[in-house]
Amino acid sequence: DMAGRCVASHDFTRRSADVSTDWGDWHGAACAGLALAGGVSGRTIGAAPDARLVALRWGRDLSDREVEAWFAHAGRCEAAILSAAWGPAARIYPLSTRKAEAIRRLAREGRGGRGCVVVVSAGAQGWDFDAPEDAPDRALNGFAAHPDVVAVTATTSMDTLAEGANRGACIWLAAPAGGVGGWGVPTTDVSGFVTLPDGGVLHRGEGPGDRMVMPGGPSAACALTAGICALVLSANPTLTARDVRALLAETARPLPDQRAPEEIAEGSAGARRDPRYGHGCVDAYAAVLAASQ
Repeated sequence: DMAGRCVASHDFTRRSADVSTDWGDWHGAACAGLALAGGVSGRTIGAAPDARLVALRWGRDLSDREVEAWFAHAGRCEAAILSAAWGPAARIYPLSTRKAEAIRRLAREGRGGRGCVVVVSAGAQGWDFDAPEDAPDRALNGFAAHPDVVAVTATTSMDTLAEGANRGACIWLAAPAGGVGGWGVPTTDVSGFVTLPDGGVLHRGEGPGDRMVMPGGPSAACALTAGICALVLSANPTLTARDVRALLAETARPLPDQRAPEEIAEGSAGARRDPRYGHGCVDAYAAVLAASQ
């Protein structure tokens, strides 16, 4: 479903252009499918089916050196959007100066000076980024809190907050991504088979075929939003990353139980945004229409 559209891919664990998955490493294929599966021969259609994919496979090391390498590679490729459908395992995770600068540089100076749109998952651990320091659900995700990113949370197909979705003033947008009480999200699965020691054959990936239904969550919301950003930039490539970020907020669709700006405490960081949904649910049609004008 994405054949022929991968460019400048790199595996930071193997130090190779081969980004083939290890056993159980299915997450990236599903997220990429939501963003851009499709094209002429694809059977699964993502948000931006004609976009190209820079597939970056990185490990679990969030060292300064590794994070700098990831974002620098995206910058060298002049990637238009970076989808970071992952986050730190630690509940309290402030960014080092080096990590914060790597993100800032890509978001403001990438894509020939217009900036790369960095879309980040807000996570689904049931944490509150604005809770008092002594609260049991208090958390800090330095990636989602970075001022130059689009931090995305997940809603269900019923326009309710996905189960376990983190909340806080740093959240910029919500996006529909399956979850309890609604539909799942169809997307791509890792393809191919593996032969077992007993001679049996097992399909790789989450499901029995090359496609699957993703249960949902902020990873799916992040990937879908990244694909919508690609649609926006295809309609108007001159937009800066900051322009895209603002445009997504301005065109977001209000959700049924989203609080109005006047109902949000003035003193909170990033006031005037609902801490569950940010500016609202991303609206692809409205965003592309606004970008075209």
